[in-house]
Amino acid sequence: MMVFNHVHILICFRRLYLDRSADNIEKYKMAKKAAKRAVGEARGRAYEDLYQQLGTKEGERDIYKMAKIRERKTRDIGQVKCIKDGAGQLLVKDEEIKHGWREYFDKLFNGENESSTIELDDSFDETSMRFVRRIQESEVKEALKRMKGGKAMGPDRIPIEVWKGLGDIAIVWLTKLFNLIFRANKMPEEWRRSILVPIYRGIKLMSHTMKLWERVIEHRLRRMTSVTKNQFGFMPGRSTMEAIFLVRQLMERYREQKKDLHMVFIDLEKAYDKIPRNVMWWALEKHKVPAKYITLIKDMYEIML
Repeated sequence: MMVFNHVHILICFRRLYLDRSADNIEKYKMAKKAAKRAVGEARGRAYEDLYQQLGTKEGERDIYKMAKIRERKTRDIGQVKCIKDGAGQLLVKDEEIKHGWREYFDKLFNGENESSTIELDDSFDETSMRFVRRIQESEVKEALKRMKGGKAMGPDRIPIEVWKGLGDIAIVWLTKLFNLIFRANKMPEEWRRSILVPIYRGIKLMSHTMKLWERVIEHRLRRMTSVTKNQFGFMPGRSTMEAIFLVRQLMERYREQKKDLHMVFIDLEKAYDKIPRNVMWWALEKHKVPAKYITLIKDMYEIML
């Protein structure tokens, strides 16, 4: 069943890729839903088998193994015994380690990333100064609906579930708050604080209310700009599965024609953290994004703690 759903969704995507008609779009959406449902059912059956297995004598030993592995994973995060600073010196004291992490992430997020060898056209465009309307309650309501619950909180300890639970009262209050920020071009200083968890590239736990504010502005930007169809990551309605399908199609065609095919996969180190911000502002201006939104986005990137 799983294989059938996978093949069916690939067939629907191929039709959609060749002809983006309303009928093909609807069939592709239905195929994706069916595939997700099949995955959910398969996962449910797998858990049921696991529960039955754990009920046996052999399963009891597995429970202890799983508990030990889980405990070890959570323990390793909080037990960083030593790290190296920028000069390669080993830090072993708790305060030195904390200071080292702080310096590393401060340089990564707020460091000198403005320098760029790209020559930018700074010519002024009057269209960037056009009027932008105030934040509407319907926008806040829609952004709040799209926010997922159960996420780790930032320093303010206010989860998104609080605003969802307050209903219309929260929508009215948040809309007033966001319009104050909108007029002042400045978000609360408390929102710039975060909790950094030093795993791999660092996990930043930020205010959920600030994330909601970002969602409202992001939704407006998506309506007035377009992103190339070659972009699959961080794009609603697209997935890496589609990109994999296209690569497979390309490989099959070259194999049929007995031609060489060369592919390059580039992994940029800390790519999102090292994007030159002046290039981002320039790109937004070139896409005729109103200066008001660029100012608000710049404020979001101000020194974060």
